[in-house]
Amino acid sequence: MKKKKILILTQWAPWSWKSTWCENNNLTDFCFNADRYRIAISGYKIDKDWNEVIDQSDNVKIWSFINQELRTRLKYWYFTVIDATQTNIKNLMWYYELAQRYWYTLAIKTFDETLDTLYERNNTRNPKQKVPEDVIKKMYDSLQIILQSSFFSLPNVVKFNELSDLWITEKKLEKENKIDFDNMVEKYHFIYWWVDEKDIDYLFLKKYPVWRTYELFDDYKNAITINKLKKDPLINMKILNDHIVSFNFTREAFFNKLWNIENTKARWLFVDINKNEIVARSYNKFFNLWELPESSLNNIKETFKWKIDIYVKENWFLWIVWYDKEDKKVLYCSKSNIEWTFPTLVEKYCKQFEKKMLPYLKKWKSFVFEIVDNDEDPHIIDYDWKNWAYLLDIFENTFEQQTTSYDELLKIWKKIWCYVKEKYWELRSIKYLTDKKLNELYSSNLEWFVLNDEEWHHVKIKTYYYSFWKNVRSQINKMKKEYKNAKWNSLINDKHIKDQFIASFKKEYFKEYSFNTTDNLNKLYEFICTSIENNEEYLNNLLQFRNQFLKSI
Repeated sequence: MKKKKILILTQWAPWSWKSTWCENNNLTDFCFNADRYRIAISGYKIDKDWNEVIDQSDNVKIWSFINQELRTRLKYWYFTVIDATQTNIKNLMWYYELAQRYWYTLAIKTFDETLDTLYERNNTRNPKQKVPEDVIKKMYDSLQIILQSSFFSLPNVVKFNELSDLWITEKKLEKENKIDFDNMVEKYHFIYWWVDEKDIDYLFLKKYPVWRTYELFDDYKNAITINKLKKDPLINMKILNDHIVSFNFTREAFFNKLWNIENTKARWLFVDINKNEIVARSYNKFFNLWELPESSLNNIKETFKWKIDIYVKENWFLWIVWYDKEDKKVLYCSKSNIEWTFPTLVEKYCKQFEKKMLPYLKKWKSFVFEIVDNDEDPHIIDYDWKNWAYLLDIFENTFEQQTTSYDELLKIWKKIWCYVKEKYWELRSIKYLTDKKLNELYSSNLEWFVLNDEEWHHVKIKTYYYSFWKNVRSQINKMKKEYKNAKWNSLINDKHIKDQFIASFKKEYFKEYSFNTTDNLNKLYEFICTSIENNEEYLNNLLQFRNQFLKSI
């Protein structure tokens, strides 16, 4: 049986003693119960028969609050119980989708009291607690429909009768993990989530003081972490050979910005699936300044610690070099593949360093290079004589991102004799990243800058120059397609295409670039149109195109 984190829902019509069951099983501290919030927020009211009843007028506000807090609890992997009737299939599907998103099993405790029993209990209750019989009947009928539906056959949905059907017994935990339960407070509740049984040895208990309980957390030991990566719908796993797989975030995650803790780590991550070991890795996914709330200037001023280093970042194609202990050879990886996308360039720039890198690679490290070659792979910035392999970082092969210090990187660089990333500035603290310094970075004619602190937080800055000419390249490709599919012979006179072109440069970000003027954009548009109509070869190389255009004006 596969084991996971658990979200429990109680389910049945009023007076099935759902809350009593939670109390008897010491689950009350983990429960969301709407009636408690109704009483606390709205109190009681007088109904049409002059009875005092719980006020339900703030249901929307109360359930909105509960659902928001539930998201927070699941995000931080807290064990939670929703003590409610669950008579609406749409609500059940909402819980199911939320559980899937955070890798929870949805465990449903369905009670089976008859309608007569519910009526009888309702009639013996305090008037302020009574529920109209027609409401009980409607809920009961809805439940019968749900029970006949296919909901309970969905993946990761289970029905259970007793908690013992879900919990690992203390004796089993004690035997398999050698945990001394006798020294723990007897009344502490033991919460866990299911993992593969073969990975049980990786489990450990961690005290969690908020609820005065022990929760059984995984400690990000490799086997359990790999299990999470496999099951995340926003992560692709690619089988590369009989023992190596790679993990990378999906296109959906990238284009829709659906980032979470796991898929930001699953970026060019290579794993020996037989040994549950990281064999090669690169950077965690990190973001442009202001791209996300987490990468805003205000936020990084809170999260970045101590000294801040700012590096020039060439943006060509990245290679990871590592040593496969199983096959006893050095491998060169591009993104999520171990096949060479540009074998000539790898031979030209990296293979010559192999013998000098080998002692470090065998110590369980990954070398990460950026390869720049404007001849075979022209990009946006003309580096001229700087075609070469740039050593960016040396990573420990662990799940947590750890890199060699820059001083150590310089020592290794001198031994293998390649280019190394250039440190542009060193700031004593993030507070010294002033508006003036930011503007200087943005206004540079380089590509990117990467900022990082001593705890491996990263954020990147793309220059105005780079972003502007990258957009030019996109517009050229777009207009070439327009011209190919057009029924006329002239792009210059097409007002719609020209308006789209001009609009693409009117975004706030491009306004800061001094070259971005109306006059220059008109000239640029006309030059692109003429070049496309004349089928100029330089259209396939932005460096050549830019040189030709600048000469023309």
